[in-house]
Amino acid sequence: MARNRPECGGVRQRPRKRRRAEKVALASPRSTIDGILRIAEAERGTGPGQLEGPLPVNLPALTVSVADILTTLRRVAGDTAADLVTISPDPATEAIVASWPAVFDNRRATALGLRPDPGFQSIVQDYLADHPRS
Repeated sequence: MARNRPECGGVRQRPRKRRRAEKVALASPRSTIDGILRIAEAERGTGPGQLEGPLPVNLPALTVSVADILTTLRRVAGDTAADLVTISPDPATEAIVASWPAVFDNRRATALGLRPDPGFQSIVQDYLADHPRS
């Protein structure tokens, strides 16, 4: 029988197997850093824009499939970049990724005005802007 994982946003999560088309949650480095700083600096309390309750706070994230990621990479960065990706199943990595929830309860972060990245395309474009020699 599968063991329960620790709570994630107050919800008990159960491990599950993922298929390639299943989705994963992710956020850009920019959004992640912004979220961490905003939560760290948030006034504690029960009023609007205040952080109520204990830490941690789940940051907003996109939920995308590997197919979505590769399609976007090809569209934004071109065939040369996308063709560098090799799909090579690795049971150890798959087990780790399968243990991650694809959707988070991020209401507390949303109440502080945090939002997920607008799309995976913006994550790729930000990366290219931050790393022009890539």
